[in-house]
Amino acid sequence: MWIIFLNGIAIFLGGILGCKFKKYVSKNMSNSIIKVVALSIVVISLKEALNYRNGMLNLAYLVIGVIIGEGIDLDNKLKKTGNYIQSKLTRGEDGIAKGFVVSTIMFCVGSMAILGPLEIALKNNYEILSIKSIMDGISAIIFSATYGIGVVFSGIVVILYEGLIYVLGSGIAALVTPDIIQDISSVGGVVLLALGITVIFGERYIKVSNMLPAIFLPIIYSLILRLI
Repeated sequence: MWIIFLNGIAIFLGGILGCKFKKYVSKNMSNSIIKVVALSIVVISLKEALNYRNGMLNLAYLVIGVIIGEGIDLDNKLKKTGNYIQSKLTRGEDGIAKGFVVSTIMFCVGSMAILGPLEIALKNNYEILSIKSIMDGISAIIFSATYGIGVVFSGIVVILYEGLIYVLGSGIAALVTPDIIQDISSVGGVVLLALGITVIFGERYIKVSNMLPAIFLPIIYSLILRLI
């Protein structure tokens, strides 16, 4: 059971380590590093986004997901959480709230965040989650060296998110077919692409957090098909 916390712990430790390096990193260097990371996210996400089964179906997932996200104002809720953390922890340090929001989106998007807990729940196989934990731990070092301790708190969200999937594992496993996994990966690629763009150019054009509900719509679609 404890292994389900591995991803969150890796983010927490990576975030703490990155915070230790933050004081040695100049503002110009931080900006350069984060732009390079954002460009890498764009390149990786493009590969995932273009690997779709049905373009119109992906568009439907994304449009409905944004409608849900806007309806519940998910972007504002995440930002308020980040701002609350910043108000409690900061001593004149900027970027904590943004670090929390950006890293939460990055660590929760994608099929690995769903398949990892499912594999543990159903097969006691923690290979996927272990790989994701290593990747996220390294990313947390980079992000926290730029944004600060807000990245550390995204580890708590990841634990809750993956823990819920673990608990629901047996109930949703039948719905997560290879086709649905492909849909999740492709939709997640679009969300990550949007994240990379906002990190590079700013959040004026895209509220990425409001796209997050689209990640779960392929599973809901799979459920509807089974009920018809």
